[in-house]
Order: sequence, then structure tokens, then C-alpha cells
Amino acid sequence: MTETRILVVEDEGIIAKDIQKSLQNLGYHVSSIASSGEEAIKKAEEDRPDLVLMDIVLKNEMDGIETAGQLRSRFNIPVIYLTAYTDKKTLERAKVTEPLGYIVKPFQERELHTAVEMALYKSRMENKLKEREKWLSTILKSIGDAVIVTDAEGRVKFLNNIASSLTGWENADALGKPLKNIFKIINEKTRQQVEDPVSKVIRKGVVLGMANHTVLIARDGTEIPIDDSGAPILDDNGNISGIVLVFHDIIERRKSDKALEESEKRYRSLYENALAGLYRSRISDGKIIMANQITADILGYDSTEELIREFVFSKVYAPEKRSNFLQRLEKYGTVSDLEIQFTRKDGKKVDLLISARLYPEDDYIEGAMTDVTETKRLEAKLQEAQKMESIGTLAGGIAHDFNNLLMVIQGYASLILNDLESTHPNYARLQYIENQVKSGAELTAQLLGLAGGGKYKLESTDLNEIVKK
Repeated sequence: MTETRILVVEDEGIIAKDIQKSLQNLGYHVSSIASSGEEAIKKAEEDRPDLVLMDIVLKNEMDGIETAGQLRSRFNIPVIYLTAYTDKKTLERAKVTEPLGYIVKPFQERELHTAVEMALYKSRMENKLKEREKWLSTILKSIGDAVIVTDAEGRVKFLNNIASSLTGWENADALGKPLKNIFKIINEKTRQQVEDPVSKVIRKGVVLGMANHTVLIARDGTEIPIDDSGAPILDDNGNISGIVLVFHDIIERRKSDKALEESEKRYRSLYENALAGLYRSRISDGKIIMANQITADILGYDSTEELIREFVFSKVYAPEKRSNFLQRLEKYGTVSDLEIQFTRKDGKKVDLLISARLYPEDDYIEGAMTDVTETKRLEAKLQEAQKMESIGTLAGGIAHDFNNLLMVIQGYASLILNDLESTHPNYARLQYIENQVKSGAELTAQLLGLAGGGKYKLESTDLNEIVKK
């Protein structure tokens, strides 16, 4: 709950601080303190407080009453007066500004609290009342129906402005004339005159709506399509004392109907030509009741008619899975990108990505489906390739490290062999080590090949020759 912000207007500094302290003790927020009317107006414009505590007597030219009047008119901020003066003349001046309360100095903190709470309550009630009045005023102003009232004999007694505008008759000119002279209506299709609504309502004695295709012939001959109704006005004894006729032109409605029809055509075109499969199915049994051709293609049907006639979700979707799907829809209202596997008409399994919205009041689900079977296959191949690439990278790293070890072993073995005679008992053993190193080098080369890093060939090297070069 937001903190109540209060502006204190008091030219005595010590008193102002005492009031501020009391308000803070009571849980209110003092947005600022002003010592003059001019300063109060400036502070109010900057801070827009919820309430102003106003000392009536201020030392400058603008007193508290004048200041309160400006605060009320410019910012609609409620005011409580603080005063040590309760004379009749002062009160008469003060009440013109419509304060929400008075506090007579000196006062207790409890009195301050009561006055502030009452003022805030009154302010809230006033604001609600103003909003209500504004709302009702807007409704009344927005009523655009024409109204004609007649007596029991069908003579016009009243037309409102809308009725005058549509019929072309001013209220003064129409008064006392028979309704049939003012309100001429025909059937748009047959061009025949429609029965006088007054006679019809008097005969039936109930509220009656006019037939479709009714056209009003205005005073200047203009034809206006209308929708109307007539109702009897009954006196205390239940006798018909007059008729009230309410009508409005439907030109704009016809335009709207035409626009709606065109919009539906565009929607149908978008629906039929969408790249995703669009469908509507019953909640109760999962039977498809509307779909585009893409949906039929995805599920293996030649046409939407065949799909609607034969396909039922509950027959191709495991009951427990469909139950979980419906539970999610009931809980969240929608599901997005849910992966489901279906069996096509030809028996082929397809992976679908489905998004749907639930309309429980109308017993249907609207959804969109996309066939991701091929996408999943390609993703699996990509994952396998990435897996092999990772293995190759790991193997390459191991091969490089292993190759470095082999080179050290090879080097030392070669150096020792160079220092030994072939008849030395370890000579054959060292040659065996060299051969095993070469075998290890071949394995390293294979690992490097798997890693895509190429192969390395290990050869004996004369370091003296390398140094000379």
C-alpha cells in the first residue's frame, strides 16, 4: 500500500516541525513544508501530495484560503484547514474552497489523526463519485440511437436529435403529425411499404422489432437502412398511452459486415496457405473438425475432407499421453512446441512439434503442427559427427603426447646403439626396443589420422648432420 503524502503549509517553523513529527508518528509521509502560499503551490505542483494541511493565516499576501482555492482548482488536492480563528466570517470564506476538514489550534495528535483519516476517506469517496459520474456521463453521451415518442393515436410527441438527423424532421415541425408522415419505411428488397409500427405495437401490445431489410425514407428522399424496435407506453391501469420507437442506421454495420467478410476471406487464405499444419479438434474425443491441407499432408491424407472424416487424435495417440496433454492444456491454457510422435495413415511414424490453445467453453482445441522428422534425423547425424569429432580431438591430443614419449625413447635407444658393438649382449635388446617404438609410431599415426591431424613418420636422425646444417 502506498504511503500517504502530506504537504504542511505553516509559516511558524516550530509549529510546522511539530506537525511534521506528529504526522510521522502516525505513519504518514510529509512530502514537504511550505511557509507561504506561493511556496505551497510550487511544492504541490512538484510533489502532488495526497493531502494538504493548510494554516488559514499566512504572513505573505496570499493567505491560506486563497492558496487552498488554487490548490483545489489547479491540482484537485484536498485541504484540511489549521486555524486558531473560528469566527463566522473566516469560516464563510473558507467553506467556498470546499475543505475536507478543520483542525482548531492547539490540537492533540489524536485529533490530527482523526481529521486526516476522515479527510482521506472523503477524498477517496469524492474521487470515486466523480469517476462514477464521469462514467455515467460517457455512457449517456455515447448512446447513438434515435428515439421517437407518439401518443396512443400515433401522433408524434417527441424526437431526439438523432431521430431528427435521420428523418430530416425537426422536433418542432414533427410535433402532432402522424408518425407515418415522419417515419416512412419500406422493405429494401420488395420496395413495398412496411406496416406502420405504431399500429403494429398497439395491435400486439408488446415490444416488437422491425423486419430485416427495413429502409427509412428521410424527408429529402434519402434512403437509410435501419434496425428498429417499438414498445408500448402503459399507464397505471395498463392501457397503452403511447409508443416509443427506437432505431438506428446500420450503414456502418453493413460496412463492418462487409469488412468482416473480407477479413474472413483473407484469414481463410492465410489458413489454407500457411506453412504449418493448422487444425481445430474437439476436446471430448479429439476428432478434427477443421484443418488446412498441410495438416492432411503431414498425417498422410489426400484431402482435408478425408482427414476430417477419418482422423481422430484419440485413436492414434496413447490414452495416457493424450490425458497428460489435456491436463497441461487445462492447467496452462496453452502448450508450446510439444514433441509428439504420431502414426500416419500409411503407417509411417512422424515426429511432430505441436502448439495448441484450449477453448473449454466451446469444446475445442486450436493448434499448429510441424513435421520435424527430417530435422531430427539431420540433428542425429550432426550429433554423431560432433561426437566423432570430439573423439578425434581427444585421440589427437593423446597421440601427440605419446609421440613425444616415443621420440625420446627412440633417441636414447639410437644413441646407446651407436656406442655398442653388434656383439654386445644388449645390442639385440636395443634393436627390439627400436622396433617396438616403430610399431608404437604406426599406432600414433593412426590416431593422428583419426584426429584429422595427418600422420608422422619416425626415422633415425643423425644429430651431428642436423647441427652441421
